[in-house]
Amino acid sequence: MKTHKAKRKQHIFIPLLAVGAVVVIIIGLMVFYQVRKTKNSSAQTVSAVSESASVEPWQPEEVNAREYYRHNAKVLAVTPVKESKKVYSEKAVEQALNKRGFGTLPIHYAYDTDGETIEQTQTDKTSDTLHPQYTVTYRAKNGAYWTVTICEDCISAYPVSYNLEHGNSAEVLIAESESITAYDSKENLFFEVIPKPEILVLKQVPAITAEALESLTAQEIEKL
Repeated sequence: MKTHKAKRKQHIFIPLLAVGAVVVIIIGLMVFYQVRKTKNSSAQTVSAVSESASVEPWQPEEVNAREYYRHNAKVLAVTPVKESKKVYSEKAVEQALNKRGFGTLPIHYAYDTDGETIEQTQTDKTSDTLHPQYTVTYRAKNGAYWTVTICEDCISAYPVSYNLEHGNSAEVLIAESESITAYDSKENLFFEVIPKPEILVLKQVPAITAEALESLTAQEIEKL
């Protein structure tokens, strides 16, 4: 497995959501973060929240995850990837997502546990190799697209179609708790944060499963 140290790039979860949605639509509605070839949506660039946002997130001249989250979220914990006991292996994430109804879909990653970008990006169900974050794209029966992300042991679901169609001042993310975990590859850190609602609206559900996403129509998302 090859890595490209010269190509290390920072991943900050919150501002990437809007860009990911656009990428999904433009390149065949396949994946949220990475190159078309691998059909992966793992984020490798840092960009701003959608231009439609009425409140601009604070951004320093040189993006720094600690400063970004200090201004745009409540930071609950900062954990070096190497010290975390909650990082999934490829085999474990395959099993976890299979139990949630996503087992037939390809699962992708973009980084190793050193924060280095990786060429091979699809999981191997027999591999014990760890990665800080995984993504899978799910298409509901009604045609709506979702990007499901596991970052450390935090799972979230980004309603791609809903956010593109509704253009709210702050985008919506579905989570199982009031906080989410974000990954910064530059410093190789996990950030557990509660985003400011003017930056990102977290809507909670008891569990993120394929069945749950099928039930989350635009009307149901609005009710959450």
